[in-house]
Amino acid sequence: IWIKCSNPIPDRPYYFFLTITLDGDLWATDYEHGLWHSKDGGFTWNNPSNGADINTLIYNLFRLKNNCLIAMVEPPGKRPAVMKSNDEGKTWMPLTTPENSFSCFITSNEEIVVFAQTSSISIYKSIDLGKTFKQAYSVPISFSTSSMFDNYHKIGPDYYLVIPSHGLLKTRNFEQFETILSEQNVNGLFFDHTGSIWVGGGQRTYIFNQD
Repeated sequence: IWIKCSNPIPDRPYYFFLTITLDGDLWATDYEHGLWHSKDGGFTWNNPSNGADINTLIYNLFRLKNNCLIAMVEPPGKRPAVMKSNDEGKTWMPLTTPENSFSCFITSNEEIVVFAQTSSISIYKSIDLGKTFKQAYSVPISFSTSSMFDNYHKIGPDYYLVIPSHGLLKTRNFEQFETILSEQNVNGLFFDHTGSIWVGGGQRTYIFNQD
């Protein structure tokens, strides 16, 4: 049964970026529309910052066990940075962020993993909630990539990462990495109820079955 949610962003009939944190809260954002939050499954929404940061894009949002929020925050005219909010998204405090970062996520051990891009894609990990980061992996790429909103998944103890212009990586600890698929033309990652991994890009789709 599907239940239609109310529109999270008034006067925005088009796409937006949607995140569901582990506590079941919904978060929606888009350029020039601020951050919107729902605690009731999308029936009602509120704007935590009350329009103060309407031109700031907030994505890759996660809630930690101590209830604070971690996200990539992109203020107008500035590069994205990993930031923390202790007041449900009303205000954001920058953490140490590797240069040229564009995406992040939180592991099950609450390590912060950040992706950065120059002439290479680099993966950084922080084990102290953003005080320091250590480069864990780096690979040269042949073309510029798009932001990685859904290019990672965790299946069992393993993390699978699609690196556009490179391929599919597998890691358990973000210290050792295994290349599952070497393919430049990939930019999307999905998995189904059987545990199969679907990697797509260009005009091809690759399927990896763990069994």
